[in-house]
Amino acid sequence: MKTKFFGVVLLMVIFSIDATAQDSHAGIRGSLNLSNWYTGDDVNDENLKVGFAIGGFYRSYLTENLSLQPGLEFSQKGSTFTYNNIFGDGEIRGILNYIELPVLLNFHLTETLHVGAGPYAALLIGAKQKTVDDDGSTQDVEEYDRDDFTTLDYGLSFDGGIDLEGISAGLRYNLGMNDVIWENSLEDTNLGKNSVLQVYLQLNF
Repeated sequence: MKTKFFGVVLLMVIFSIDATAQDSHAGIRGSLNLSNWYTGDDVNDENLKVGFAIGGFYRSYLTENLSLQPGLEFSQKGSTFTYNNIFGDGEIRGILNYIELPVLLNFHLTETLHVGAGPYAALLIGAKQKTVDDDGSTQDVEEYDRDDFTTLDYGLSFDGGIDLEGISAGLRYNLGMNDVIWENSLEDTNLGKNSVLQVYLQLNF
């Protein structure tokens, strides 16, 4: 299953590079990430963690209304858990850092509006936990054991945006399809998949 998934991603990248060169352009993309871990259909908005993503992309037009857009970026995901004990209130932020490869097929509704969807694959490069008091002060930063987490994350991306001359903006939702935590590796932690809403800005070259 995983081999077929990554094979599709690789083929889409190759085909996009071979597409009509005169219509293609590269760019830089940055986003604000609102992420969480979800189990089944259960996503708790109260556990949202704020992060970011930054990287590059290549958009190649296959037809007048269709384009293929692979990218490569650093993306910060995770979740937030609140606590309340005799020492005070605060939150624990689980932070997972990935190198991510999204490949989207975009449909251009007009010259300025597009929607898109496609697969993504991501490689875990770091994991840590940050404890923050209710006054905003950081109490502790602890590195997670990366062996507790799955190395590969993959799923589907859904995108909608506005394209202006030299710049684009929009929303993207990444729905993870692989559990980020190995079963029973972390006590008192439910298995979960990544769920990330991105508010992004692109600079088109």
